[in-house]
Amino acid sequence: MSFTPEQQEEIQKLQQLQQNFEQIRSHRIQLERRENELKNTLSKVNEMNDDTEIFKNIGQLMIKSKLGETKKEMLSEMEDLESKIISIKSREKSLEDRFNQGQTDLRAKLGQ
Repeated sequence: MSFTPEQQEEIQKLQQLQQNFEQIRSHRIQLERRENELKNTLSKVNEMNDDTEIFKNIGQLMIKSKLGETKKEMLSEMEDLESKIISIKSREKSLEDRFNQGQTDLRAKLGQ
């Protein structure tokens, strides 16, 4: 089956939307994994005294820190992650809707 230049252009747009969607989905999954990791760590940290000295990684260094300070940093990171995940889910939904609509439109134009 051969396609007109307009149909080929629409197919390319759909393929680009699908690629963008997959990238966004992959990024969301990475953020959710980090969020789960933080939740698990915070659940363990919450069982400890805030004055406990711990070591945390900063790049390739391990730095001594007070647990309370580190917990605040982790909670802040958790809030940032939650905001990013909400935003990325919205973008993911928008791309999915645009892709589905484009697919429907293209099928209608092709008579399928």
